[in-house]
Amino acid sequence: MRRTDFPEFVTNAFPQAHKLFKPRYISVSEKISKAAEALTKYYPNEEIAIMDM
Repeated sequence: MRRTDFPEFVTNAFPQAHKLFKPRYISVSEKISKAAEALTKYYPNEEIAIMDM
C-alpha cells in the first residue's frame, strides 16, 4: 500500500470515498510528513511519534 492510498477496508466499504477524499488525504499526509521531517531535523536526538486520530 502506498502512503497516499486508503486502507482496503475503507475503499471496499465506501467506493466513492477514494474520489471524494483522496486529494485532502494526500494534502494532509504530505503536511504531516513535512512536519515530521522538520521535527527530526530540529530534535535530531529525540524520538518523534505521530498519532493519527
